Amino acid sequence: MWRANWASTGDTLRYGPRDAAGLRVGVFMVGGKKQEAAAFDTMAWLLAGDEGRVDALIEQFDAADAVAGALEERRYDAVVMPGGSIFECEAALGDDGAAALARFVAGGGGWFGCCAGGFLASRRGYSGCRTQHAMLGTE
Repeated sequence: MWRANWASTGDTLRYGPRDAAGLRVGVFMVGGKKQEAAAFDTMAWLLAGDEGRVDALIEQFDAADAVAGALEERRYDAVVMPGGSIFECEAALGDDGAAALARFVAGGGGWFGCCAGGFLASRRGYSGCRTQHAMLGTE
């Protein structure tokens, strides 16, 4: 049922209508967006549930989107940073992507970090990560 609301626009996967009145969530993708369909499907299913009745917009974004202002432009309520290779996440974000996400969170945006996404938000980071990626200042 939830899969009926899944769509592909350009190089971005999206779940739900663009004009959703409810929750608006961006899911960070390290590599090519459509190439990470399985990770996106998992996040969309977790957020929308089996029945897919949540009035939500869930779509992919990458570091280039974040740097270009997509987090604010798309009016996301929260971002999801899924697990994966911490080093690939760090390399994909770069300084500009990390700064864009930090601005989003500092401006009141929500953050859900799983595994690598949690480490990116911590003050201590993870062995090998740059300190500027400690976006949320958590321990």
